[in-house]
Amino acid sequence: MSRTIGLVIYLIILLNGICSFGQIETDVPKSEIDSLIGIIPNFQDSELVDHLNLIATSISQRYPDSCLHFANQAMELSDSLNYELGKAEATFNTGNRYFYKFDLKNALTNYLAALRIFEKYGNLDKRGNLLLQIGFINTFVGNHEKSLEYYRKAQFVFSTTGNQFAEIFARRKIGTAFRQMNNNDSALLHYNDVLYDYRQLGCKKYEAYVMNDIAITIVSRSPDESLIYYKNSLNLMREIGYTYGIAVRLENIGGYYHYYADEPYYQKAERLYLESIHEYKRIGRFASVAAVIPTLAEIYLNSGKPEKVIDILEKGLKSLSYFYNSIDTMVYEDPAKKFREYVLAKNARAWIYKNFVELFEGEGDYKKAHFYNNLRAQAEDSIYTESNLRITEVILANAENELNLQRIELLKKEKELQESKVQRSLIFTIGLGALVLIIVFMAIVYVRQNKLRTEQEKTNLQQKLLRSQMNPHFIFNSLSSIQGFIMEQNPKTASRYLSRFATLVRNILDSSAEELVPLDKEISTIENYLELQKARYEDKFEYVIEVDETLETETISIPPMLAQPFIENSIEHGFKHKDSKGNMRIQFGLNGNLIRFEVIDDGIGREKAIEILHKQNKDHRSMATDITRERLAILNKKHKKKITLEIIDLKNDAGLGIGTKVVFEIPLLIS
Repeated sequence: MSRTIGLVIYLIILLNGICSFGQIETDVPKSEIDSLIGIIPNFQDSELVDHLNLIATSISQRYPDSCLHFANQAMELSDSLNYELGKAEATFNTGNRYFYKFDLKNALTNYLAALRIFEKYGNLDKRGNLLLQIGFINTFVGNHEKSLEYYRKAQFVFSTTGNQFAEIFARRKIGTAFRQMNNNDSALLHYNDVLYDYRQLGCKKYEAYVMNDIAITIVSRSPDESLIYYKNSLNLMREIGYTYGIAVRLENIGGYYHYYADEPYYQKAERLYLESIHEYKRIGRFASVAAVIPTLAEIYLNSGKPEKVIDILEKGLKSLSYFYNSIDTMVYEDPAKKFREYVLAKNARAWIYKNFVELFEGEGDYKKAHFYNNLRAQAEDSIYTESNLRITEVILANAENELNLQRIELLKKEKELQESKVQRSLIFTIGLGALVLIIVFMAIVYVRQNKLRTEQEKTNLQQKLLRSQMNPHFIFNSLSSIQGFIMEQNPKTASRYLSRFATLVRNILDSSAEELVPLDKEISTIENYLELQKARYEDKFEYVIEVDETLETETISIPPMLAQPFIENSIEHGFKHKDSKGNMRIQFGLNGNLIRFEVIDDGIGREKAIEILHKQNKDHRSMATDITRERLAILNKKHKKKITLEIIDLKNDAGLGIGTKVVFEIPLLIS
């Protein structure tokens, strides 16, 4: 009997999922979730994994922490069964947990890890759903070209699985990506095709969605035509009784009469905005209520009704309080809407404070205007800082994914090398009659093995270099410094250092895969690194970068990050234990046909630094010089003109260390 109940619940969720058009199904009613949990004992092995994953998916939006609990159970059982698809879905669900906690970095990290597994099994609907989620995250941080790439992949997956509804939904998302890239013609082509398909299938709700998309796309160039689409979309939403859709379209039509009509129809716009607010309140969408209120306040200000403004704006702030009190329990049909509502609420607060400023400035009450202007500035700075942080999180998640891909490729090469060894050992067993063939084959294997070993050494060196640049302590301490500025309510400084941190990470990731980079980019990387180190070690050191005016920094290329390990050593070991403030001079000049690159510091010197390190850790050994010399050895193999490295210990007349000088001489024609 309980087994039958379980099948019925599966069927209900499956049928509801049809209307999701390719999205993950997370708005499952609580009663169904309880039933799913109750029948866990009816399953075992891979079926139990699938059932645990179904529960994790179903509760990910309503109970994200419990989602992680069931996802971990599914992961452990998948590992014991060697069930890769179950592991992929459990990783997907772990990403969902972080997604609904608004943690984009960990969400994207898990999504990309799940995608790597799903790709082994070809085109599956779950893979398509995952591609949609990754596309949305890229949309959110403004990487619309990347989101377009993922939406197109999702469309292809759904077209091969025969999931017509999901394939249409993916095409709609492609249209939206084109619209966000200001390619309205391509957006309209996709929207019109999708609209036709929804009409053929009789999906009135999604037909109304696309009509609204078209209206938004054409409103600035054909306002009257957009109004027709808005009204037709509203009529369909009223026909099916979808309250949220009705509220959105009332708001949009109000916006038409407010902003796009030949002349503003304030009375009609006011009525539509109030109706929209009423509908939003009915379903508890308080962030949307707060977002409509600034436009309504603007109407009151423009139509000479200032007495209504304070009341409506205070209601807006109260709606935001309701939203933040209910955000953990609210459930949305579209997985992306919860994230959108969160962002909408933050923007609404800034808009409301801006309305307060305009009101009190108009009344001549500059004291209150100044008060609310400070609140507006804080709200906008918070939005800006959080936006930069999200972008950085996505950069770091992509960087981590690239490192994982490199590890996978390295394991693949090691496997190939092992296979070649096995193959060679078998050849040795062949009789004397095949001696000539054995010698030929051995020669081929030997060449291949050397090539693989060289590639493996190069890959290992690249990973060592990347790890040395992206030192976890440096990343953690830099982000901690930035967090400190945020906690001290110094958002401008935090934003500046966050921008430098994001640029540094991007430059390091780009440079790690290149043999040569433009000199101006290398200088920028060094400067960003030093500024972040200065934020960590306040008043500990100063630096100057001197570049010979005859150097064409944009056209001259050098190997990336040659001096960074030595710069780090100067700061971490030369200045850290110095009683007074340290000084560093970095020079780029010409010496004949050579670029002379010098790093000079007045730290405690290498001998003293090594003595201190050995006291703290007898087994300590700096890898900076070894990694750099290995890099130079590989580079010098490829070029006739060699790069040289010289490390000079600076000493005073008494023979005591007063700093270190590192000199690189790089041939101008190396590139």
